[in-house]
Amino acid sequence: MIYQHEALGKLLVSGWGPFEETGFWSINPNPIMILAIDSAHKIVQVQFICEPYLFAEQVKSQPIQLFCNGLLVVSDVVKQKQVLYFELNTEGKELSRIKLNFILPNAAVPFKLDDGQDRRMLGIKINELALL
Repeated sequence: MIYQHEALGKLLVSGWGPFEETGFWSINPNPIMILAIDSAHKIVQVQFICEPYLFAEQVKSQPIQLFCNGLLVVSDVVKQKQVLYFELNTEGKELSRIKLNFILPNAAVPFKLDDGQDRRMLGIKINELALL
């Protein structure tokens, strides 16, 4: 199942801004997302298309740590639009939902960097999420 636009927005719990053109910006360094999953699958595959907030020399990359139900599943440094992917083994677990916590230590406020008037703390923009 592929989530975009309004469908993707329904998964966002906290720390995300409204939909803009192609996706949703994280607006704090610790946004949260909840996914409904089919526990009949032994392996749940999750894929994101995301892009970082970057600005000149001040923000050259966005390190990302992604925790799924408290377990670190992704640790990466995003420097351009890219795909992030992880698998979750659900065998023997009665899961209907998973909680995704992002840690974005380089999230920054564009206004404070002299990059326009946006006063939100931007980290990454999620364009699409797919459960495979």
